Amino acid sequence: MVLVTTGPTMYLLPMVETIPSFDAAKDFVPVSLLARFEFALVISPAVDAVDFKSFAAWLKAHPDRTSFGVPSSGTIPHFMGSKLEKDLGIPLSRVPYRGSAAILNDLVGGHVPFGITTLADALAQHRAKGVKIIAVSSAERSPFASEVPTLKESGIDLVADAWYGMWLPAGSSPEFASKLGAAASAALAKPEVKEKLTAIGLIPVGSSAEGLTKELAANTAFWQPVVKATGYKIEN
Repeated sequence: MVLVTTGPTMYLLPMVETIPSFDAAKDFVPVSLLARFEFALVISPAVDAVDFKSFAAWLKAHPDRTSFGVPSSGTIPHFMGSKLEKDLGIPLSRVPYRGSAAILNDLVGGHVPFGITTLADALAQHRAKGVKIIAVSSAERSPFASEVPTLKESGIDLVADAWYGMWLPAGSSPEFASKLGAAASAALAKPEVKEKLTAIGLIPVGSSAEGLTKELAANTAFWQPVVKATGYKIEN
């Protein structure tokens, strides 16, 4: 049995559960990183801003219009909003939606001023000028929207791209995990695989088991204080 899931599932879910249902470091054997994807800060055409700086100024000038949409509660976009609230010093009001499509519809209609969602979901409306992506969450500019600056470029110390990884159950052979990781990385290097993944907004990466372990540990260390400061929990 092989588990392929997003990084936030492995490190964020145990943080927000009242009683953590698993420990990623103890209950699974790491295999490989598979692909990365980015989040985007998206504003409605009703917002009079052209970039992050002017958007921050708009928020300060409109304290009654600081609601932002997220695909669901307890997710990276949720806690990105918490980080933005702290860094900007502006109270923000999170509005959980059921997925990105509903957020984008309300952004286009001017019903909510901004949202945080996956870059891949927002790109079509951005290119059609229905909404405007003003920042991406990755460490470097996205290959899918190289004209859009990162949050770090915009003055916010936040890198919040997410990723898919592969794990085996606890007790699995490290030798088998190594072989499986090598096979996954070899597959990700194939042009036809890269083409299919980039077509859906994923950036193929591949890694060793050690690389996945380091990525998980780094994300856990970064998000733990952010999540703890919010006090957010879910019943499980």
